[in-house]
Amino acid sequence: MHMGNRRTIGFRPFSCHGRTGVNRRAGLMGLKCLNGRTAAQRAFSLIELLITIAIVGILSTLAMVGYRKIMTTARLSEATSMCAAIAASQERYRGEFGTYLNVSNTLGHKGNQGPLCPAPVASTKHGWAPAACVGGASWTALAVQNVGSVSYGYSTTAGLAGAVPADTIPVSLGGNVAWPAGATLTRDWYVVTAAADTDGDGEWALVLTSSWTNQTLLDDRD
Repeated sequence: MHMGNRRTIGFRPFSCHGRTGVNRRAGLMGLKCLNGRTAAQRAFSLIELLITIAIVGILSTLAMVGYRKIMTTARLSEATSMCAAIAASQERYRGEFGTYLNVSNTLGHKGNQGPLCPAPVASTKHGWAPAACVGGASWTALAVQNVGSVSYGYSTTAGLAGAVPADTIPVSLGGNVAWPAGATLTRDWYVVTAAADTDGDGEWALVLTSSWTNQTLLDDRD
């Protein structure tokens, strides 16, 4: 009897965790292999998840630190710019009236917040409305140019040649702000301060500038 041509059907080998066999029942054996790997895969996934959570936590912490530094820098930039604006207003006032204007009487800082304009509230911005501050009429006369809100409170005092500021302003490294000797103050002078607890942690930052130096003191305890 002629049986005709017959084809031999081959079976593809398979491997499951190092065991090799013939894949006669691909669906069933594939499922068995899959089920055999599930526990290991789940364990490995849990380790991966824990590592991912740890990495995300570290990155979040770094991001918060970086954000806080950026905000502190931005606020310090505001303070130095405003101090420069107040100093420019003092110079304009002296050019017109022949003397600097003693607006605040005493310099504002953490230990003497009364003269600060506006009165700072931790982690809060205020509109610049000097007419409502202590010494409002003098602030109005000084005509400080500013647009927008501020995070710091500001003060400015002035005196005659030969007299030194009477204020005692502590700094974070110990001691107080060092004023020049009266004999070196051969012309009238002014001092400007900016102070605030900008992040609500109880530590105050201080920015100070004056007419006898082109340097700005930054005492950033925030």
